[in-house]
Amino acid sequence: KDWAAILEMRNQFGLARRIFIPKASLTGSGETAFRRAADKRTYPIRVASVCKPTDIQIVDITAPKTA
Repeated sequence: KDWAAILEMRNQFGLARRIFIPKASLTGSGETAFRRAADKRTYPIRVASVCKPTDIQIVDITAPKTA
């Protein structure tokens, strides 16, 4: 089963950089022990693009939005 994936990070200007992968394969470990936790839970996954590199979109915000 294929998924779409978006990676969001901060660029050198402190603003958003988004990478959209329209077709990706997701895998992860199913070996997660469920227990009560006070902190956030994180689960390891691996994202692999299964589309052409030209299909991937990168949006890099370089200045705040003006009126």
